[in-house]
Amino acid sequence: MNAKEALSLALRSDEACRATISARGFRTVTIHLKPGSRRVVKLRRTTSRARSIALTIEARDAAGNLRTLRRSVRAVG
Repeated sequence: MNAKEALSLALRSDEACRATISARGFRTVTIHLKPGSRRVVKLRRTTSRARSIALTIEARDAAGNLRTLRRSVRAVG
C-alpha cells in the first residue's frame, strides 16, 4: 500500500469510545479509543481518485452518546 492508496488520521479522545471513520472511496474503519491515548488509523482507498475527500467520524461513548464530525480534506500528490 503506497501513500496514494491510503489516508492516515490521528485520533484522540478524552473518554473511552468507539469511533467509526468513513469517506467516499475508502473502506470504513471502526476502532476503540482509550481515554487520552493517540491512535493512528489508515483508511484504504477502494475506488475514486477524488482530490477532495469528505470524512465522517462518529464517536459513541459507553453511555450511548453520539458525536458526529464532518471534515473535508484535500488530497496531495
